[in-house]
Amino acid sequence: MLYLKRLNYLLNRLRLDGSYIFKSILSNFRYRYRYVVNDIIHSKRNRVVIYTLGKCGSTSVQFSLCKHLKTSRVDQAHFLSEKELSKLRKDQFASLHLRAKRVNAKLNAMQPQNVTFITIVRNPFDRDLSSFFQNRDWYKKFDSNSSNLKDYLNKNSDMSLNWIFDELIPNFGLSIEDFENLPKNGRWIDLSSGDQLLVLRYEHLRESLEYNFPGFDLMRLNSADQKKYSGEKLDVERTFKIPSEYKSRVESSRFYKLFYND
Repeated sequence: MLYLKRLNYLLNRLRLDGSYIFKSILSNFRYRYRYVVNDIIHSKRNRVVIYTLGKCGSTSVQFSLCKHLKTSRVDQAHFLSEKELSKLRKDQFASLHLRAKRVNAKLNAMQPQNVTFITIVRNPFDRDLSSFFQNRDWYKKFDSNSSNLKDYLNKNSDMSLNWIFDELIPNFGLSIEDFENLPKNGRWIDLSSGDQLLVLRYEHLRESLEYNFPGFDLMRLNSADQKKYSGEKLDVERTFKIPSEYKSRVESSRFYKLFYND
């Protein structure tokens, strides 16, 4: 049943934006599987997991690192803890379940793990708007006068504001203090497992990746301006008035005060 739901999701994406699916398949093949043989030769090569909330540049970072590190051992997961996975609506997020299952299996098979995790934080206002258009399959209208966008923001802001606290921090046994005063170039955090976590800010993503991975070149994939709704999204960004209730909730949140209250 899970695979049927995943197939239905892909068919809907193909119907709405076939060029996106085609380009994604080509990028996946070119920048990931071409390095499988290289990984077999270097079997002890470390694994990298882009462990972050969706719409924070994770796809671009994943495939760019595959190319830069010349390895297929770069995975992406928005959720890894059973607690958070159980909250997802399986009819819409079957792909996240499958992805997390595969990544967890790979991590559990590594002894020792020796993993570099990368987490990217993004301004909630921008992230939520991007998420709305990404998930446009389930919304019939999303123009600047539509109540759908306001309704989406009011109902879905919790994910942007709480992912760090509900998923990342408890999963790694971290504290809020680990993320205070995040530098422009990001911060490396040593995990109790012996692995490392690199925390980056989306607004400085290119510069911080180039700083931490010299010679790195960030490719832009799964970006809004590459999709059919790019023009409409720009119009909404120019004309849409952020609901006061949503704005107040974001600005008073722990997340916003921790990363964007400067």
